[in-house]
Amino acid sequence: MPLPGRIINGPDGTLGFDTNTPVSLAAAAGFHNDGFRFCLRYLSLGAGQQPGDLTTAEANHILDGGLALMPVQHVRNAGWRAAEGEIIAYLDDDAAPDQHWLVYLASAFMASDDAGIGGPNISSQSPDQN
Repeated sequence: MPLPGRIINGPDGTLGFDTNTPVSLAAAAGFHNDGFRFCLRYLSLGAGQQPGDLTTAEANHILDGGLALMPVQHVRNAGWRAAEGEIIAYLDDDAAPDQHWLVYLASAFMASDDAGIGGPNISSQSPDQN
C-alpha cells in the first residue's frame, strides 16, 4: 500500500532523530511537539521483513504524528569500518553505475552541506534504458 506524502527537501537546521526501534503515533507526535521534523528509521540488512523492521502501520504513525520519514537500510559493517576517505559510497552488487558516477557524487557533495546524497535508481528493465 502506498504511503501518503511527497518528497521534499527540509530547510537547513531542521531537527530529526534516528532510531532502530518502532515509533508509536504518540511518540511521533511527542517528537513533533518537541521540535523534531523527521525520523530516520533503520531497516535490517537482508531480504524480506525482519522482526523490528518498519511496517506500513508504523510508517503511517510517524507520518500522522507530523514527522517526515526517511527509511534507511543498515550498511554492511565491514565496508563501513574499512572506509578511510571523506565520502563513503555504496552500490548493490548487481548495480551498473554510469561511468562518471563518482564525479557526480563528489560534485554534489562539494556543492552542498548535505551529509548524504543518493542518485536515481533506474532498472535495467526501464523502457528508457533499452
